[in-house]
Amino acid sequence: MVNLIPMPNLIERLRGKVCFSNYQIIVENKYEKAVLLFNKELEDRLLINEDEFCYSFEFIFNKQLEEEQYIIHMDKTLTHIEAGSEKAIFYATRTLSQLFNLKKQRKVKKLTSEAYYIEDKPRFSYRSFMLDEV
Repeated sequence: MVNLIPMPNLIERLRGKVCFSNYQIIVENKYEKAVLLFNKELEDRLLINEDEFCYSFEFIFNKQLEEEQYIIHMDKTLTHIEAGSEKAIFYATRTLSQLFNLKKQRKVKKLTSEAYYIEDKPRFSYRSFMLDEV
């Protein structure tokens, strides 16, 4: 089981692994702000080797999805993300950050992860965190 917070509605492990030491992010200009943190985390964690194959993260706006709904499909050459809004793109990047373990401080030569198909949308009309003090 993958430990993601919050837990997405659907996670399917696919065959193969994602492994890269060079990357590019493909996103429409108006959604660039939503992926800035993800890009910075990748830069801080990865020792980029520009001679290697360039792995792609492709962010696509899909108006058929709900406001904060997103779909991630990962394979060996591309991670395809469809999102219903800029917020959904941001939440998808948080999921990817956890999958690639980008919060660790040590730089690595390659980032790896299992390949996944993930669907997520909030169960309620808002996202929040509740603490029960009792």
